[in-house]
Amino acid sequence: MRLTTETITRLAKHMVERLIERGVAEITTSVSEVEAAIRRVITTELRREQEQTVQVRTILQSHARQMNKEGADYQRMFQMVKRKLAKERGIVI
Repeated sequence: MRLTTETITRLAKHMVERLIERGVAEITTSVSEVEAAIRRVITTELRREQEQTVQVRTILQSHARQMNKEGADYQRMFQMVKRKLAKERGIVI
């Protein structure tokens, strides 16, 4: 999923605001530091997901001949392989 830097910033800010409002988290540092940490986590996870997508495509390309021969649905196989890799690697998709 592609998110702009602005969207990630707004999302992080909103998350921190909600955590504080609901009393779920006590901020012991500056709010901006917490927002920055959340932005880094979101950005890292999105990058990991993008890398995983490239890996899935590579895997499926290496099996393209067999998939065509067996009439496999590319999109279905893509989702299956992506979920399997995500589970193995602890990636949230």
